[in-house]
Amino acid sequence: MSMTDVVDPGRDAKSLGIDEDRYLAYELFDGTRYKIYPGMSKSNGKEGYYLKIAVDYVPTPKKTPINDSKDEKKETKAQKAESEVSTKELEFKARQLNDRLSPWVFAVSRWNAQAFATDPQELMEKKSEKKSTTQKDRPNKKKG
Repeated sequence: MSMTDVVDPGRDAKSLGIDEDRYLAYELFDGTRYKIYPGMSKSNGKEGYYLKIAVDYVPTPKKTPINDSKDEKKETKAQKAESEVSTKELEFKARQLNDRLSPWVFAVSRWNAQAFATDPQELMEKKSEKKSTTQKDRPNKKKG
């Protein structure tokens, strides 16, 4: 993925075809979530392709073992404190990254913009009519 340019921050994202309700979300294992808002607009007969990026943090739910004893299920105070610190740190990093990226709309190539499938139907394989082949339609493969 490469950005070719950035758009004037004073320009409205909606004028570039960016819809805030239509996005792709990428969640990392640590809870950081990237939202990509693709857009396309035509100006003076030329098509332009754009992306807006937002970053936030979604805490991952804790998994509790099913068949463990009560002692093993309980977290110690130190473990809870460590977990809270890492959560706050991840939230802070996500906020910083969002502050850097969210004000900008990035211009991208047509190929990069089309790589984002925003319609689930685009991910489905189209059913093709397969021609039934009979024995005489098949090529004759003789070993020799």
